[in-house]
Amino acid sequence: MSLSSLFGSLRIRNTLTITYSLIFIIIYAAASTVTYYQVRSIIMKQLDAELEESTTLILESVRTTAQVSIRSHLRTIANLNLELVEDYYQRFNRGVISEELAKSLATNRLLSQTVGKTGYTYVLDSRGTVVTHPNKGVEGNNYIDRQFIRDMTRRKEGFMTYYWRNPDEPNPLPKAQFIVYFEPWDWIIAATSY
Repeated sequence: MSLSSLFGSLRIRNTLTITYSLIFIIIYAAASTVTYYQVRSIIMKQLDAELEESTTLILESVRTTAQVSIRSHLRTIANLNLELVEDYYQRFNRGVISEELAKSLATNRLLSQTVGKTGYTYVLDSRGTVVTHPNKGVEGNNYIDRQFIRDMTRRKEGFMTYYWRNPDEPNPLPKAQFIVYFEPWDWIIAATSY
């Protein structure tokens, strides 16, 4: 039985019902397909936006945590170094050792330290002259012309970040340091690291 003979044997009402039903099913399927892809596109865009926002928040959280950790670590080292210098100063005040020996011993202890893999401790005075530094060629030189040194001599205490380029490196790198001030010797003690 062919399709035309099947429709021919049905009453007109049944033929119209079947025809309209088929048209409705086709339109419904097409509309459902279009709706599905539109809703899918909207949901994917929202998911991408939420994922990007979550990633940004996580990245900021990691950066903040790292910054706080670095600051805390450098502060601890700087404060311990301040206590170390104060101890040598007290020995001098009690007459146990000379001031020159106290400074020499404190300097040796400060220079023997490393801060992480790339860091170190150094001292400068409030005029910007380096008192002690792991690079002996730096000691005794005045660097007040450098902005971060001017900031150090003005602040004398606290956390600082700046960019520094070593002679063997092509680009400056971010550097962090925590500084404390020992007034009796006019020493700004810095714990620094890349």
